[in-house]
Amino acid sequence: MYRAVGAVGTYRTAPHPSTHNLGTCRMSERPEDGVVDNWGRAHEVPDLFVSDGSQFTSGAAADPTLTIVSLVNQQAEHLTEALRTGEI
Repeated sequence: MYRAVGAVGTYRTAPHPSTHNLGTCRMSERPEDGVVDNWGRAHEVPDLFVSDGSQFTSGAAADPTLTIVSLVNQQAEHLTEALRTGEI
């Protein structure tokens, strides 16, 4: 799978009891700078929403769970309104 998306190599690491993978679908205003918009909606795939920490451009020193929950709550409100108005 990694080769299919352009990876040139991989590195084995010891398993961790818990991790937060961040930054794989970065949030950006423009498609050329990231994968999703400020609502977590994919720039290039219609009606695909990302609802996790992969939207972050980088990690902070603290556990990101509360920030992820906050983003998802805002996203849920946006999706509810978009469905109500027929936007999606």
